Amino acid sequence: MSITDEFVKEVVTYMRVFEYENERGAGCAFDCDEDGTPVLKFAEARANYEGCLTGYLHGERIIDKGIRKHVKEVFLCDCGSGEVPWREYDAQGIYLCKVCNECIDDRLGRYRPEILTGYTQADVDEPIEPDGEPVIADDRY
Repeated sequence: MSITDEFVKEVVTYMRVFEYENERGAGCAFDCDEDGTPVLKFAEARANYEGCLTGYLHGERIIDKGIRKHVKEVFLCDCGSGEVPWREYDAQGIYLCKVCNECIDDRLGRYRPEILTGYTQADVDEPIEPDGEPVIADDRY
């Protein structure tokens, strides 16, 4: 096993697919289990699914194309939690890091509070050189 394999998880999902008879590629797909039992979260989805089962949806013939299996790899958080991470941004929309529920407090705790809640340039300006005359390294100027 390589180091990257530790942070990759294979996710398998299933969809029940219906396609309009005269419009290849157009139709409906519903999340389901591997036996085809749909997971319908909304009344509209249930109504469309039931219409598909009759062979007609919105007055057009629709064909049951069966169950399709989708396999994809997702990258897991590198903190070792086994969770899928998301990207966190500062208050200005600048990317900071990837976090999960396990490491969010630790990773975002490294930033000053104003970075996460809102800041202006005046909040983050830091002097680069000490006050006084600029230092010129070359006498030619």
